[in-house]
This record gives sequence, C-alpha cells and structure tokens, in this order.
Amino acid sequence: SPYEGGKFKVELFLPDEYPMAPPKVRFMTKLYHPNIDKLGRICLDILKEKWSPALQIRTVLLSIQALLSAPNPDDFLDA
Repeated sequence: SPYEGGKFKVELFLPDEYPMAPPKVRFMTKLYHPNIDKLGRICLDILKEKWSPALQIRTVLLSIQALLSAPNPDDFLDA
C-alpha cells in the first residue's frame, strides 16, 4: 500500500448519542484515497448504515487501516 509506514492525524468525535450513533471520524492529514473526500471524511459502511452499538472504537480504527490497504471500489468518493 502507498500508505504503509505513513503517519496520519485523525479526528475522532463521539456524539452524545454514542454508542447508538456511530463516531464521526475524519483525516486531518491531507491524502488522496478514493474512499476519502477532500475534507478528510471517510466513506466506510460501519460509520454509516452498518453501524452497530456492539462495535468498538478499536474496530473502527482497524477498519480504517484496512481501507487504506484495500480501497473499496464500490464506494468511491470524489476527492
């Protein structure tokens, strides 16, 4: 992955409704990735319709890490 070994600043916000609502996560570091828009917002199903209160922050972060390694071609954003 072109992101391997990189250091990226991420903002994680837990809304008042958490854990019933997903956390808000975005990259503060600018990077080009087909599933991350120019504002750093991440297109990841578990941060949207696939969210479950049973998911942990660790799972969210690992999913973002996996997305960097393997972009989702079915969920491209306009960067």
